[in-house]
Amino acid sequence: MNTITVNIILNYLGDNKLEFFAAAFVMTMLTIMYFLPSVIAYVRKHNNFKAVLALNFLTGWFGLGWIASFVWSLTDNVKTEA
Repeated sequence: MNTITVNIILNYLGDNKLEFFAAAFVMTMLTIMYFLPSVIAYVRKHNNFKAVLALNFLTGWFGLGWIASFVWSLTDNVKTEA
């Protein structure tokens, strides 16, 4: 974003700048937490990374789906270096 766009956004927010940035920070952290099982599977080079990502994306909003994808991402089904 260029500085003109940032200035327009900040002027529009007025006195609510702190609330806006706090809400943006919280939403960013919640998104990271939501996709944590997928990130773990990717970092560990899980053989079923795409399936873990799909399960996490489609059923992660439901607590049981998130727990299932989290547990699956921690299983020992990872690529080994030759």
